[in-house]
Amino acid sequence: MDKETELQDIVEENENLNLKLQESMSSQNEHELKGEIKRLEECVAELKADMMDKETTLQSINEENEMLKMEINKLSDGGKVSEEITAIVEGAKATKREALMKLGIVMEEADRTNKKAASG
Repeated sequence: MDKETELQDIVEENENLNLKLQESMSSQNEHELKGEIKRLEECVAELKADMMDKETTLQSINEENEMLKMEINKLSDGGKVSEEITAIVEGAKATKREALMKLGIVMEEADRTNKKAASG
């Protein structure tokens, strides 16, 4: 075999090896991306569960607020409510605002995670 034919064979073998290497790297990247998608899906599921817990807490606080309002109405005397009851109501309102704020944060985190998972 002359040098030119030998060189051509080496070039062809080199091209074949490069193709195999690219296919292998592509497969590895795909595997890594699938793992990342699975991890993000687990995060989304965890955030959804957390959000449901927050919604349950919020519902509980809303029910407590309604009960307090009814108590205030029962205890009020000609529109006069004691300072203690007013403080309780204000505390309940503050708790409700805090729960709504936390729920909003969790929902934003879930949206960001969903967007990342969708674009990934």
